[in-house]
Amino acid sequence: MKNAILKDSLDILNEKRDLSSQMNKSFKTCSQDYNIDKGTCVRVKDYYHYKGRKCESSDILKVNKNSDEKFPDRVAPCFRKLNQIIYDLAAVDDLSFLDEYLKSLKNKGITISIDPSIKEKVNKNSTDIKKKIKEIDSEYQDQICSLADDLRDNKSREAEDNKLCKKKFFKTVLNIYDKRKSNKKYRNKLVDIKSSNDTLEKTLDEIDQGNYD
Repeated sequence: MKNAILKDSLDILNEKRDLSSQMNKSFKTCSQDYNIDKGTCVRVKDYYHYKGRKCESSDILKVNKNSDEKFPDRVAPCFRKLNQIIYDLAAVDDLSFLDEYLKSLKNKGITISIDPSIKEKVNKNSTDIKKKIKEIDSEYQDQICSLADDLRDNKSREAEDNKLCKKKFFKTVLNIYDKRKSNKKYRNKLVDIKSSNDTLEKTLDEIDQGNYD
């Protein structure tokens, strides 16, 4: 039975590979015939194929939280983000922040206009809010970024040099250790992260499987 499942699955995998290969060749030909970048063709194919997936039918910029679609719309997130940025800046009466970005787009042939009435809908704050946010940014964000850089660039390298784990796994290992220290679920089950990589992999596997109680 197991062998039959593997054989059937392998047949499906090979068919998928063949179709992907054929599609890739088709895009290569399309790129040459129409003098267009192949990557552009591939991306536009995805725009077409996934349009509207996991979106509300009444508003494509709203996420359909009840959808079980695994491959959502590829374009909607970009416009959701733009919408969020505009409303956030309108809320603090600072739409002028976008001037440089909009100018750059305009120079590329793309003009985006923002209805000034947006500010009236969302801006219910004091004009001092911009100053306050910048003060908070100045006080904290540079320090936070500096500490993050230290962990990513320095401590992760030390971990690899000392054979604790590979640099790319350090963040995962650190998070495990942090949970182990602060959450009783991890105290007795997780092994010392300074052990061998084999043990580390086993630990990560146990976490993935939920075996950490």
